[in-house]
Amino acid sequence: ERLLADVQTLEEAWPDVVTTDSIGVSALGRKIPVLRIGDPDARYHVLLQGAIHGREHLTAWLLTAVADYWLDHGILGYGDVCYHIIPMVNPDGVVISQTGALNGAQMEIYRNDTAMGCTSAGEGEYASRWKANGLGVDINRNFPAGWDSIDDRTGPSSQQYRGEKPFSAPEAAALRDYTLRYSFDATVSYHATGSLIYYSYGDQEPVNSGSKSLAKAVREVTGYDLAESNGVDGAGYKDWVIEELGIPSLTIEVGCEETALAEREIYSIFVRNYRVLPAIARWLQM
Repeated sequence: ERLLADVQTLEEAWPDVVTTDSIGVSALGRKIPVLRIGDPDARYHVLLQGAIHGREHLTAWLLTAVADYWLDHGILGYGDVCYHIIPMVNPDGVVISQTGALNGAQMEIYRNDTAMGCTSAGEGEYASRWKANGLGVDINRNFPAGWDSIDDRTGPSSQQYRGEKPFSAPEAAALRDYTLRYSFDATVSYHATGSLIYYSYGDQEPVNSGSKSLAKAVREVTGYDLAESNGVDGAGYKDWVIEELGIPSLTIEVGCEETALAEREIYSIFVRNYRVLPAIARWLQM
């Protein structure tokens, strides 16, 4: 609710620059808002998304705060770029993590995870570390890039269940459909934690080289180390857009502590990431 209010506030404050929309609804019926900054007919288009994992909800705050900052500081002066910001792909998971409360179906998932030895946490701790959507599908394991080969939990869980088939999670399908609406020149997925930039998938070229070039540009402003995605589970959004669409793409892992990240990390994370938008704009125009 606070996110929806913040997005509306930004649109009202900057009506000539900002447009808002919903890319779809979550498994439990919550809107998934997108904030567009810039001309829809711009030469370049960039998609940034966060909170695809519930417990990584600080990334939703980060993306909204970065949008707010750059609306005040003239981001459109850095080039002919339209920024598409989806702060919270997984609102159901965020609510579970923030409230620590499970509904009846989620309680059944908790009991199953406990019986299978997947968790020994109490209900509140288990809920606070929830990554999946409201029905127990890990959205970032629901894309068709290596989906068949990932070693997954066999049924709904708080994490690591890939779903019955690619795009079976409504959030993943909505993100797919929105991505296909535009000719994106780059995508950035915000996750937590680790303070790393992942930039590749498989042996795809020239897109992996493009992703590495973008990652180096982002490293210059964030100070985060680069890491190839080899050995990292596939079926994620970044993996799909690299493999299927050939779009240079990054996953940026923010924070240093265990998720869900504590509020004390907010300032340092913002300081390391607020210059990512102009860094991307400069990279696009190299």
